Amino acid sequence: MANPLGDFLRARRTDAALSGASAGGARRRTPGLRREDVAIRAGISVDYYIRLEQGRETHPSDEVLAALARALELSDDAASHLRVLRLGPLPARAAAQRSEAIIERMARLVDAVRPHPAYVLDRVSGVVAASADDPEAPELAELVSELSETSEEFAQWWADHIVVRRRGAVQEIRRRDGSFAAHHYEVLHLPDSGMRMTLWLPV
Repeated sequence: MANPLGDFLRARRTDAALSGASAGGARRRTPGLRREDVAIRAGISVDYYIRLEQGRETHPSDEVLAALARALELSDDAASHLRVLRLGPLPARAAAQRSEAIIERMARLVDAVRPHPAYVLDRVSGVVAASADDPEAPELAELVSELSETSEEFAQWWADHIVVRRRGAVQEIRRRDGSFAAHHYEVLHLPDSGMRMTLWLPV
């Protein structure tokens, strides 16, 4: 049985970045923290934390999730992802992302920002003019399986559950004549549809 919440907690708990002194003060030789250390840091019982990792408890409160995010030193993006995992699969949202009406709206938005380049991607980066909202979606599972079979590096990266939401930045783009030009891009996330729009602008 799939256990995305427990898998995420386990991966973040064993992250080498959390190495060092345990909650009891002793230094550890193995990477990450023990379950007991996380439970003490979060102010919850060890038994309850173990049930979370094992998938026997799947609906922790907002307060517990906030405490776990602090205990595991999660970034804002990772803490947000943790809350999404607590919700479980969202079939209605997955169906909505394929809605022709939504795709049509996004296409109109892309047209509206011309002449600036823009494109809209769905949850698995398919061009339609995001994966964190429903980690058990069939199309995402198929893509992850395919990439994991062909790349050990990707398989390890996916298992590590490092969560960073893509935002704006400056990137150099090669022109047809071989020269480079700096462009600024912004990424607009559309949580209700699982889509995201990237808009490129001159610096």
